[in-house]
Amino acid sequence: MERKRRTQALFLLGVALLIGTSRAALANVTNGNFSQGWSGWNLVSGDVNINTYDEVAEFFETEDGTASVLNQNFTLAANENTLSFYLEMLIEDDGGGEPETDTFSVYMDSNLLYSLTSTMAPEDPVTVVLDVSGFASGSHTLSFELAHDLGDNEITTVILDDVNYYQSMTAVPAPGALLLGVFGCGSIAFLRQLRYYR
Repeated sequence: MERKRRTQALFLLGVALLIGTSRAALANVTNGNFSQGWSGWNLVSGDVNINTYDEVAEFFETEDGTASVLNQNFTLAANENTLSFYLEMLIEDDGGGEPETDTFSVYMDSNLLYSLTSTMAPEDPVTVVLDVSGFASGSHTLSFELAHDLGDNEITTVILDDVNYYQSMTAVPAPGALLLGVFGCGSIAFLRQLRYYR
């Protein structure tokens, strides 16, 4: 009976740790999936649309070359070291004219974290993961910018979604690894229990 209780306690502990790890993984970015429209975000300049149907932010190039900029002020916790977001750059041929290179950039305060030019745009959407461990905890501004160089041989649109800051995972096992560990320990305990009753 005592061994059975120990086995049950081990499983319950593993489940509790797994739930705790999953919740700790995501930090609180205000409306990072754009499901609440403009909530948490500021249009700084240019042409950015929050598509509430698809729940994404859409960046468009401007005729006068003004950069399309969206930003958010936030507080970075001491153990948050990773920024991730979904990105898709759509390039439409506009039938010749002057060549152009549009650039999508990500800044934390005035520090460039990431940039992608229209000439290097991937064919498929990507999830970008960036290291922000070098930034001190406290107040910061996260900015996304599409800069247009006034060429006219293509039309560039950028789709942004799922903006998240993640907490450091160095002190906490990843959910998958933790789950395997829980099942492994539980299996050992179960096999020992079977041997005990034989």
